[in-house]
Amino acid sequence: MYLSARSALRRLAEVVSISIPSIARTSALAFLEYLGGFLFLLPARRRSSMKRREAQRPDGGAQWFTPDEADLVHALACVIIPSSEDVPGAGDMELIGMSAVRLIDRLVAAGQASRLVYARGLIAVDEMARRTHGRTFTELGGDERNDFVSEIESLHRRHVDPSRSGLARKATHALGMWRGKSAAGALYDVLRSDTLKVFYSSEIGWLWLGYDGPPMPLGYESLEVPRKPRRATHLSADPLAPRRTSLDTSNAADVVVVGSGAGRGRH
Repeated sequence: MYLSARSALRRLAEVVSISIPSIARTSALAFLEYLGGFLFLLPARRRSSMKRREAQRPDGGAQWFTPDEADLVHALACVIIPSSEDVPGAGDMELIGMSAVRLIDRLVAAGQASRLVYARGLIAVDEMARRTHGRTFTELGGDERNDFVSEIESLHRRHVDPSRSGLARKATHALGMWRGKSAAGALYDVLRSDTLKVFYSSEIGWLWLGYDGPPMPLGYESLEVPRKPRRATHLSADPLAPRRTSLDTSNAADVVVVGSGAGRGRH
């Protein structure tokens, strides 16, 4: 039944995308977005999980994840940017700064845009892990975690496949919300972006890249002698926190080269 409904919905979207004007397509896209949310909450167990987690969330501040969600985000981030003997990863960030999950939590707490993606996706990830392995994601072994993250990455790639029409992608995505796979694929996209943001703005990321910080406001005293490394300013810093406006001018440069680039080692 599920496969028949999925095939019919995909075929309908392909026909509609050709035969209806753009205004109607916009309405259809909005409807499919609503339909996906409805289908995700159709199982009573999911609705119960969403309500329970909302009740467990911290009140304001720089935290939004529940403890179980934070453990899952940490485990996923460590697969997205893994560590090796000579290359640091997301799991190493807390050695000389805040952990990846704490900084990602700050990003999510600072704005509401990605909260629903995280709330749905984290539930879906554990559902998929239980269906496949009989355990939650954090209970899986290293190879199992890698394979699982590769699977949800593939789900995301299929969703953004440019060879298919927008309506066809939306229709498949909406029906995939029923099984949770679409929610997991959407989570991968957002979590990967957030993990990269916090890692490459972290102390350990800067040290690994050999990056001595942005050129402004102090500039460079010499283009041949590297500056001393500066502390990283995280992208998740509180935008409402008071900013220091006074500068230590003891190392200020007499000449500032405008447009000289953002430093070395950025990939």
